[in-house]
Amino acid sequence: MTRYYALIFLLGLQLSGCAYYFGNRWENRILTAEKGAEAPQERSMAQGPQIPGEEANPRHTLVDFFANKDLGEWGLHNKVDPPRVILAKLSRRQDIQEVNDWLMAKKPWGHAGSTWAGNKNGDYDFTMIGLAAVLMRFGPDTTLLYPQTAEHLARNLLLPPKNKPHTWTPRMLKGMKDTENHILMTNISAYFREVWLNMAYQEENEDKISEIEQFLQQYLNKMGRTGFFEFNADPYCGYTLTTLVILEEFAASDRLRQQTRLVLDQANWQLALGSLGLRRYPPFRRRRERASRPELDAHPHAAMMRAWMLKAEGLDVTTEAIPHARHQALIAHLGSYIPPFKVMAWIRETPREFAAAMGHGYHSSPEIYSGGPGWLLSAGGVERQKVDQLAARPTVLFLNDGATDLNQCFYLSSPNDPKTWNHTGVHERFAVTPGFLHVPDQYKPEVEAFGWEIYRPWKERNFRIAATTGPAFALLAVFPDWEGSGEALARALGNANPRDSLKSTFQFPEGKKYLYDLKARHDQWVITQINEYPANRKIDLWPRLELYYPK
Repeated sequence: MTRYYALIFLLGLQLSGCAYYFGNRWENRILTAEKGAEAPQERSMAQGPQIPGEEANPRHTLVDFFANKDLGEWGLHNKVDPPRVILAKLSRRQDIQEVNDWLMAKKPWGHAGSTWAGNKNGDYDFTMIGLAAVLMRFGPDTTLLYPQTAEHLARNLLLPPKNKPHTWTPRMLKGMKDTENHILMTNISAYFREVWLNMAYQEENEDKISEIEQFLQQYLNKMGRTGFFEFNADPYCGYTLTTLVILEEFAASDRLRQQTRLVLDQANWQLALGSLGLRRYPPFRRRRERASRPELDAHPHAAMMRAWMLKAEGLDVTTEAIPHARHQALIAHLGSYIPPFKVMAWIRETPREFAAAMGHGYHSSPEIYSGGPGWLLSAGGVERQKVDQLAARPTVLFLNDGATDLNQCFYLSSPNDPKTWNHTGVHERFAVTPGFLHVPDQYKPEVEAFGWEIYRPWKERNFRIAATTGPAFALLAVFPDWEGSGEALARALGNANPRDSLKSTFQFPEGKKYLYDLKARHDQWVITQINEYPANRKIDLWPRLELYYPK
């Protein structure tokens, strides 16, 4: 038995980050959001999809971009696009006969669940969830999806549910749980299959529907408490989000729809807090090889939010506005879900200064943010064991300057292997790492004095950035409303912070004092003390979201 589990472990490490749940102990350790940090829920517009009218420019709208595509190949190497092309074509009432004929000629090309050496034709659930959206959206309109096509889609192209809901990686003898996005895509596709067969053909399958719905309610309840396990994963959180958008629109019960909406609201609220103008660079889980990509605005969640915000404002969702992750944004655009008003308003313009910490549970990395109007400090996080599949990144200072590449930003990082990084040293207006400072070419110091560099990004504002480095540390401090000169700030910082002390202590002039351990273990927050109060350093036990507004 020991050899069996060792073999399963080794195989799991070869899954390109697809399957990783070894017991899922994390979910029993995490706490819910602190009181007052719950996601907003008030909507700014009536829910309902907005499809471009006939006058829309077919070269530019996102729907037409997909509607004018060929249906393409049917198989693993084109597992995502065909259902989205069908959604767009039928939304535009375009190529109806071709779409129906194409679907009637197809049969399942593979199996649901993660692809790996023992399940080479997996990933069919990526196709199924899009087909489920086609069925639920257009099945009632027999002029678009013909009755025989809808029946073929439901009975043959959507795989039936198994005896129990899908949770295990296929053909691994229950040695490893499947990933979050596969669990959701597979079970929600099976759910809509059974719902449609019951609704259209009065099949007596209520027990199957009830079993899947009960499983989904439990799973969503867990997500509501803990957040996404594959947090910030590119592209996987995009597939989880689009699956939830489809479920939110077509769920057969109000309770399931409301649960799904709450999970979406919470995810979008955390996106709002952890980005500036939808630019972000957070730690994440899965595919750590993507951690070094410098793009700040290419994340699928950001693309979906752009589509939602344009739709909420009654504007065309265009390809120019959505340069990345268009297949994810299309689902957001066509769906009925709209994020809460406060979430979208916060993304348009941060209304006030805030600090937020987001726990992701056992053996994970937190997200830590400090921000205000026009700026955001974003902690790079921490890596743990290889099997945890976490990716730590530089700690970044975002400014409202339109930067879309990491190298256009101030950031703190470390010169050694990212596996050794603990970049959790962020709190109010303050960030520190055991490494170096990067200053973008477009910014020159206003003052260099007393061991500090002072930057003033905007001449019309009293906003200052203070930076200093030493043999084993780099530090940034933000002063949103410093009314004195840059030289006065450098002098005040020099007087408050003897050089030898900066490797473990930082004192704001007439403000907070931070103590930190730049060699902290990877299960600990770098900051050890704030003023006279010991810090809560056990990052595995942090609540899902703690949000407060500095005075």
